[in-house]
Amino acid sequence: TEVATATTAKEIIFNRIVSETNSYSIEVNNGTETKYISFSVVIGSTPIVEDLPTGMRDGINYHDDDDTKVTLVLHAPNKSYVYVKGDFSNWMIEGNNVMKRTKTDPSDENIRYWITLEGLESGEEYGFQYVVDGSIIIPDPYTEKTLDKHDGGIPNEVYPNLKPYPKDKTEGIVSLFQTGQNDYAWKINDFVKPKKENLIIYELLVRDFVHKHSYQSIIDTMDYLESMNITAIELMPINEFDNNESWGYNPTFYFAPDKYYGSKDKLKSLIDEAHKRGIAVIIDLVLNHSEGLSPFLQLYMNNYVPTNKNIWYTDKRSIPEATWGIDFDHESIHTQALVDSINSFWMSEYKVDGFRFDFTKGFTNTQHPSGSWGGAYDAQRIALLKRMSNEIWSRNENAYVIFEHLGSNQEETELANHGIMLWGNMVHNYSEAAMGWNEGDKSDLSWASYKKRGWNNPNLISYSSSHDEERIAYKNSKWGNKNGDYDITELSTNMERMQLQALFTWTIPGPKMVWQFDELGYTYGINSDPDGVVHIINDGSGGEKEDDSYRVANKPIKWDFTKDPDRIRVYNLHKAIMKLKKTEPAFSTTSFTLDVDNGAKKSIVLESADMNVVLVGNFDVASQSVNITFPNSGTWYDFFTGREYEVSTTNQSISLGAGKYKLYTTKKLDTPDLDKSISLSIDEIAYNKNTSINPLSVYPVPVKGNAIIKYSISERSPVTIEVFNLQGQVVEQYKFNNQAKGTHTVNWEVDSYQEKGIYFIRISTAIESFTRKITVE
Repeated sequence: TEVATATTAKEIIFNRIVSETNSYSIEVNNGTETKYISFSVVIGSTPIVEDLPTGMRDGINYHDDDDTKVTLVLHAPNKSYVYVKGDFSNWMIEGNNVMKRTKTDPSDENIRYWITLEGLESGEEYGFQYVVDGSIIIPDPYTEKTLDKHDGGIPNEVYPNLKPYPKDKTEGIVSLFQTGQNDYAWKINDFVKPKKENLIIYELLVRDFVHKHSYQSIIDTMDYLESMNITAIELMPINEFDNNESWGYNPTFYFAPDKYYGSKDKLKSLIDEAHKRGIAVIIDLVLNHSEGLSPFLQLYMNNYVPTNKNIWYTDKRSIPEATWGIDFDHESIHTQALVDSINSFWMSEYKVDGFRFDFTKGFTNTQHPSGSWGGAYDAQRIALLKRMSNEIWSRNENAYVIFEHLGSNQEETELANHGIMLWGNMVHNYSEAAMGWNEGDKSDLSWASYKKRGWNNPNLISYSSSHDEERIAYKNSKWGNKNGDYDITELSTNMERMQLQALFTWTIPGPKMVWQFDELGYTYGINSDPDGVVHIINDGSGGEKEDDSYRVANKPIKWDFTKDPDRIRVYNLHKAIMKLKKTEPAFSTTSFTLDVDNGAKKSIVLESADMNVVLVGNFDVASQSVNITFPNSGTWYDFFTGREYEVSTTNQSISLGAGKYKLYTTKKLDTPDLDKSISLSIDEIAYNKNTSINPLSVYPVPVKGNAIIKYSISERSPVTIEVFNLQGQVVEQYKFNNQAKGTHTVNWEVDSYQEKGIYFIRISTAIESFTRKITVE
């Protein structure tokens, strides 16, 4: 209906009475073309009160008997009305898409808003959002897939045919539903988890482990992992997190795998493949906090601070100095229900074998004094953590429950004796030993034993490397001790020290963990940039320090290390000792003696009915004689040479050069070949050497105003150019569907909204990516 007309005016004013929620459009015609703008008008109203249909729960509900409908359920107390909009309404808000509610009183904490959408096309993906009280627009908190504006940075090879983000139709993150989906056909349905007391865990970050940052690349590299004799993979957070480039500790959606690594079926295929090889899969979950994009927060917040009506979060910092996001209210029954739902979902839908929970010390509302890091015993915290663990075991009695607790031994002992495994950070002590600094108790390794801590069972996952700690090989290369010609900073000596510390890590009974590439002696620091450079800055007091703003930046992926003879020996030693831990009962014995505390001379004795073991090592930078009492006399075998070693008297003195070691067993075992070449299921070495992108150049340097990006490709390929800031956000992107072989240039217009500072440019083709750091002034 035409309501007003103007022939020359640039502005037209008219009144229109709107009586119902609906979508509208204004059209302007100048005689040759018509332009229009569509918009919605929302009229607040009291929703129909009606119980949820039987079997419906929070989130997206599919109907087994009808692939043309879906029921959406939103838990939103203290809200007046909710509409849903999406592809099914051309992203307009329409009156017939107002949601019903289950309670008359909107303040009832158990109220749900719900709607059943009908007439859908089976198998079609529909994006949608909730519009709450006419102004809050959020995706479904329980969605298993999201769309957002950063999706353009995901290569088609990693996630083929990803539904485009509806950038011209809505803003914010979009949730998805799809009726008539084909269920993943699991190949392994009878997986038996490895015993937790002897787990051999490999922790990895998909982004920094394989070049294509995809689940498929992990599958392709599974031969390498299996050959190492690990029994579990621990994936750093893989549920949706803020932006693409991240460690994952900034979670936003707990039921959706992050698309930057691939589709949900590829993740299931990865887990299936691991199970086929006898390898468990553990995922890292961050339930202490979430990021501000979480719909649970956005329903009730003021400037990203939870209001007092938020039933999931708290604005009170229980540990003031431990602030990494928005803290959950762990006393809330609604938060507890959410936590239980998340854990149950990953075990049932993805068949994950357990969880590593980030910073469980924060699972409390008890106010701890500033500066104490929540160190005091907290009965509320312990009760909450036991409750969560019990709920997990009620669903899967054999699930691994692992805490990064970082608490007092009193708390950790209570948790361990409840059946929970705990991270045991021993990186500092192992680093000091590896570097050859043994003064005082610097290199005391005894806290790596659950017995030393007074625990009843081997529930301590002690480790000498993790994602969160400086890499020992890097520390050796920078600060290793020297004595004459013996220099730990030199590569060959560094790698020998890596063998020594690995032996004294894996031989102590109990579950253990290694961080990716530690088995190859990874010599790039935790604060390195994508090119492996560690930047030094002023520390504010006249000194210097490493620039830790690069801490979570991409790291060099160095599969070419597998061709270095010194690093090959480190890998093969890991492989050999992990095999013993995996197959020989003596390495799980409860009868063992450690002499690993003060000083450079260290030893471990394991006793079992099957075999006795003696390990001696010299962590000094000069030759030493290690005194050791063997459990029995008779014939022993040098594990690394296969030679017999006669023990006529149990008190022995063994001479060892600097950094040398000996491992003796009473049973003759296969002698490992430490020089054996490493084979990969995918040739990552060739992948590096045959890089399609030559080192790119950017000028002027530093960038002032506009910049020219120059690069070359060796074969015709799709090309994506992305510019990231230090937070991992994509600030500029260019895509070329099929670029010819040769040299190309792109003009990057540095817009005024882009702040001065450090940025990264990444060029990606079908087979490779290359990243360069730049400075904008």
